[in-house]
Amino acid sequence: MGEVITLAARRKPIAPRRALPKGPTCADVAAFLAELEHGRLRCAGTRPTENGHEVDLELWGRRRLTVSTNALRMTPDRIDTTLRAAANQLREQAEGRGVLDLTLFRQRWLETAEALFACTTPPCVPEALERALDDAAAALLVLQAAPAIWAAAWDAAEGRQLAGG
Repeated sequence: MGEVITLAARRKPIAPRRALPKGPTCADVAAFLAELEHGRLRCAGTRPTENGHEVDLELWGRRRLTVSTNALRMTPDRIDTTLRAAANQLREQAEGRGVLDLTLFRQRWLETAEALFACTTPPCVPEALERALDDAAAALLVLQAAPAIWAAAWDAAEGRQLAGG
């Protein structure tokens, strides 16, 4: 009964744990979004659909992404400018919490829709109405394209090819 058993000598050494594969960080995603913001995003064309139109985007000079939208048609230059500004906001989100938050995009779209509605009440100024239509179309395009651009940035950071791309 008074015998002491030494178990330490019988223990097997524990193998070191294998490192988990390194995935992309929010900084990696932010870097890809920064490239889009600084000119690596361009509209490759648009085509009409039954409920709006599709916008073909070229990302990082090598990837294609098609976004469906029911916003009013815009020129490719206007689409480029609009979505580069959105890439800036997405980059800020990636650098912050690293979580896509569409609240700001929804809020901007609601504000532009309210401004558009206000322009339709008399006296209606055609220039103000045209500007409000353009702003609302841009805000809607951003709201509809932001999730796809966000996903494309994560895919690029992970080294995956876009589906269908």
